[in-house]
Amino acid sequence: MSEKHILVVGATGVAGAAFVAQFVQGQLSGAADWQLTGVSRRPPDETAAGSDASADSLSRKSVSYVSADLLGEHGSLAGLDPVTHVVFAGFVPGADFESLVAPNRNLLINCLAALKNHPVRRVILIQGMKYYGSNLGPFKTPAREDDPRLDGPNYYYAQQDVLEQGNIDWVCLRPHVICGTRSIGTPQNILTVVGAYASLMKAQGKPLSWPGTPEAYQCINQATDANLLARCIAWSIDEPHAVNQAFNVTNGDFFRWQHLWPRIAERFAMECGPVQPQSLTQSMATSSDAWQALVAGHGLRKYELSQIAHWPFADYIFNVGWDVMASTVKARQYGFSDCLDTEAMYLKHLTTLQQNRVLPGG
Repeated sequence: MSEKHILVVGATGVAGAAFVAQFVQGQLSGAADWQLTGVSRRPPDETAAGSDASADSLSRKSVSYVSADLLGEHGSLAGLDPVTHVVFAGFVPGADFESLVAPNRNLLINCLAALKNHPVRRVILIQGMKYYGSNLGPFKTPAREDDPRLDGPNYYYAQQDVLEQGNIDWVCLRPHVICGTRSIGTPQNILTVVGAYASLMKAQGKPLSWPGTPEAYQCINQATDANLLARCIAWSIDEPHAVNQAFNVTNGDFFRWQHLWPRIAERFAMECGPVQPQSLTQSMATSSDAWQALVAGHGLRKYELSQIAHWPFADYIFNVGWDVMASTVKARQYGFSDCLDTEAMYLKHLTTLQQNRVLPGG
């Protein structure tokens, strides 16, 4: 049994899987003294695209997985070695933003209740820009961690209140549009959505038109590389100055889709088309057979289109017609200064998905 034991809730999601990979690669300070247990409702895909963690390397490190539904029976957590740190990246989807509050608050409450007899020292809670109302319309930018809360239901507020009212140290990290290649089948993965859409358009001989609004095409945006977020989790998990603090975590730069979109089209050897607003949820509803033809024709890994592309999430992202900007000065002042180029990140990750036969090659 290791002196320090991390429980990663949502270990097969974009953020959780990236952190597990960082741990396996020895990126956590003093990793030899740490043990890690991943919690998820589905088993991990150890051959996920972009994963550097093979089954052998996972077994060499102190990594294990537990299948548990924290909204239901979570007795499987009772037999764990003493947990000292929790990385909470779990998420329960809902029909609307208000419906997210109760299940996601309860998810955290049940997790902490299951660990009530464990020596938990710190909880790292993954939040996001919706803390500032980025989903509601134009908001104060650049968003800062001490901005006042907005009126109305917000599950990030509810979860943070649970932590603040407890007696465990916590850190809240606020990324935006987490981009990673280690988790396929998660509902909020814009990389696979973009890649699937581009691949299907190319198969029809069409240019890569922009499916969102003109405003969304032109406004200022940001993103968070999953590996960068994983490094921030690793930094915050034992950093004494980070106790009971919130940090915006993005790549540190900004971009506009109107500049990135032509580069994505070039990556897929396509022409960049015009702005053609549409509901991808509707227009792509009958594309499953076309996707399976691509899988067979290009020898791709046998994912269903529904595992690759969550069209409602794409419709949300491609229709945000206001600036989404957060300041990352606080994280740099506290000691985390990692950054990278977002346009280069998108192209790199899309290339990785092609190389790993999740998407057709360019």
